[in-house]
Amino acid sequence: FLAMMARSLLIGALSSLLAVQCSALIPLQSVPTFAPSRGSASLALSFPQKQMSSCVRARAPIRLRGGAAGATSSATTDLLLKHVAPICGIFISVAMFYAPLKALLKAREDKDLGDLNPLPYPAQIGNCAAWLTYAICVNNPYVMAPNILGLALGFFFTWTGMGLAKPEVRKVLVRNLIAYVTVVLGAITVDKMKLTTIASNNLYGWVGNVLLMIYYTAPLSSISTVIATKNADTIDPRLAVAGVLNGLFWFTYGVAIWDGYVAIPNGIGAMLASISTTCWFLFKK
Repeated sequence: FLAMMARSLLIGALSSLLAVQCSALIPLQSVPTFAPSRGSASLALSFPQKQMSSCVRARAPIRLRGGAAGATSSATTDLLLKHVAPICGIFISVAMFYAPLKALLKAREDKDLGDLNPLPYPAQIGNCAAWLTYAICVNNPYVMAPNILGLALGFFFTWTGMGLAKPEVRKVLVRNLIAYVTVVLGAITVDKMKLTTIASNNLYGWVGNVLLMIYYTAPLSSISTVIATKNADTIDPRLAVAGVLNGLFWFTYGVAIWDGYVAIPNGIGAMLASISTTCWFLFKK
């Protein structure tokens, strides 16, 4: 586990550097704040007193009070909430994305999936693709970084799972993959062709929220079995705890930058992951 975390830290750092470089290539410009006309839809998931541009978030200057001590305290809080928290979230996200790799490589070597469930792999593709699109839209390298690696691993996991799965499972994988890709590409098409009055960041944010909820709730399908059998062998406690921490870090970051699209689903995700963690503590052997 420690070796996995060390590799995840290295990969997370490289992904962060790549995201920062990609973010630097995206021109930052002032975009008028989206104001829906009569009859248009406003679906922003932002907190009160915070305006969002159509794609790039407007950042208001921070006013510091209380002299040097107040400035230092505010700067420290700003550093912890807006930088340390998402960096921790990046490393944990990378560790979670990376976790199935060893078992899947073993299955690939044995040419048998065994007890591995490949159905979450297309969900990872859809989730990461949606959030990568949103991160590019709002120019957020912290959200961008883990989803670059997660998307690449999702394609590898799904491709490998399709090759090893039984025919009936393979059909489900193909159907789910097509559905997720269609949703993400459909959102991009609707936005770029101006088929909706919904602002770009709101459109991608809602799509990302829906797919993230599907990704978070996928492991809960086995909870009823765990409770009925009072056997938690199917729950990986490391991933369950990592899910709680991952959700909390991204929730904290989302609140700090006043981004409801990041805060709300990850807060819910932390609560859902805590259900798995609780079940493991109650029914572990």
